[in-house]
Amino acid sequence: MRIEGHGDSVYCLDFDSRRIITGSRDRTIKVWCIRTGECLATFEAHLGSVLCLKFEKDFDAFRQSNSCGAGDGLEDEQESHGLMVSGSSDCTVRVWNLYASHRGSRVRADVQTVLRGHSGGVLDLRMDEKWIVSCSKDALINVYSRSTLTLHAVLRGHEGPVNAIGLEGGRVVSASGDGRMMLWDAGSGRCERVFEGHERGLACIEFKDDLILSGSNDCTIKLWRASTGECLHTFAGHTLLVRALCFDPRTGYVVSASYDRSVRVWEWREPCDAGSPSTPFSSSASSTHSGRSSHELMYTGDTDVASVVGVADGVVGYRGMNGKRGMGRLVREFRDLHGSHIFDVKFDVGRIVSTSHDQKIVVLDFTHDIEGAEIFM
Repeated sequence: MRIEGHGDSVYCLDFDSRRIITGSRDRTIKVWCIRTGECLATFEAHLGSVLCLKFEKDFDAFRQSNSCGAGDGLEDEQESHGLMVSGSSDCTVRVWNLYASHRGSRVRADVQTVLRGHSGGVLDLRMDEKWIVSCSKDALINVYSRSTLTLHAVLRGHEGPVNAIGLEGGRVVSASGDGRMMLWDAGSGRCERVFEGHERGLACIEFKDDLILSGSNDCTIKLWRASTGECLHTFAGHTLLVRALCFDPRTGYVVSASYDRSVRVWEWREPCDAGSPSTPFSSSASSTHSGRSSHELMYTGDTDVASVVGVADGVVGYRGMNGKRGMGRLVREFRDLHGSHIFDVKFDVGRIVSTSHDQKIVVLDFTHDIEGAEIFM
């Protein structure tokens, strides 16, 4: 399914089982029915491009209906409440109250507060039960208390724009155009570790459990163990800036998107003892490195840069600390989904959703088999 409706580049997205929410250079946030592609709502508040957003997934999960169509009676008048945060080139983070009707036929939102403190565009943000964390072109990371919506700490240490952040278990990982990745304690503001290894600036990052995936303008993605700082593996393959990535440690799947207009799905598994099945993301692997050349770190309009993963022949091998050989497998490569640079990509158990400079949102369905994924109609 290809969804259209924004008036300019679509920079960011987030989605759950019922809706896709997107942010655009046209300064709007739009909510779409994930099943039909219908635009359910448009929100305007930012004075610049909407570069990043997050919302509470399935905040209205008590509903039994799976329809996005109109409902009748009092049931449709009932509403669920969730939280959404968005960041913009206007240097602010806006905290939204998000409301959905019981049958999902209406979605509305209002701005609860505006979080200030950055002097440059807000490039990425994350939230959990305790914190809202934002990063900016001003090289700073701001940590706000979710309960009081006040600034708790400013994390300083990067020498270039902070393009992306991850938040897991009270720790923040940041990825910067200065080529470094830093791990912080959100509560104390203390830097716990600095990761180095990419040849160029970093553009995107994902932090889950004790694993970090970083995407760089050197056209590689690296897998790290947060607790030790060890680089477990390096993947290479995209031919232009890699711009977004996401992964699921339980399945071993990685999804990447690039300025080369491709979306790729990878599977990485660590070998076990002889006779045992290999397992998804774990720790016993040493790094390999690809010496690919790439473009210099750059910024296009209101955006930041880069992202992930790949291999030319579809298979990447590595040798684990136990001496056994593991595999990084290219599962699928999707080309021509978009007519221009891809800015964001997300996936769940049944769908991959991507956004682009071409103003479109593309939904790929793989409910039955990720290797058989196709554009959802």
